[in-house]
Amino acid sequence: NKAYFYDLNTKLSYRLNKNNNIYLSGYFGRDVFEIADSFENTYGNSVLNFRWNHLFSDKLFSNLSLIYSDYDYNLKLNFVDFYLNSGIKNFNIKYDLKHYLSTTLKWFYGLNSVYYKFNPGKIEPTSSSSGINPFKLTDKYALENAVYVDLEHQLSNKVAISYGIRLS
Repeated sequence: NKAYFYDLNTKLSYRLNKNNNIYLSGYFGRDVFEIADSFENTYGNSVLNFRWNHLFSDKLFSNLSLIYSDYDYNLKLNFVDFYLNSGIKNFNIKYDLKHYLSTTLKWFYGLNSVYYKFNPGKIEPTSSSSGINPFKLTDKYALENAVYVDLEHQLSNKVAISYGIRLS
């Protein structure tokens, strides 16, 4: 039997000038469970994020993010000689602004667009003696766009109120 897991986080940053910074960050993780060469379950996620931070003034800054995410799920059943694979990939672009109106009031607003690719499932035989016929469900696609506005009001050292709206 086998069971192992790993997670890797990484971040690189580079200062272009006093008003512009770029960042490249990633997350990679995988979980694997195997029981006596008869069953194997593997799943994981990979995320890559490129972000540009721009400072307009000491009260206003922005972040432009380009994000790629890939989640996959795999199941191998050797006792019936078949393999199943499914997953979700998405490509995300975000432009967020943060505006400090005063010491007690912050205004957040931005745009977001996400393109999704869904692999609902694919099965394949793992040997010529398998009774499983290969089959793939049709991939699905979606596009989600959004705009948002959020206000955060600091009422005291211990109490803050956040309210906003998101149209998606």
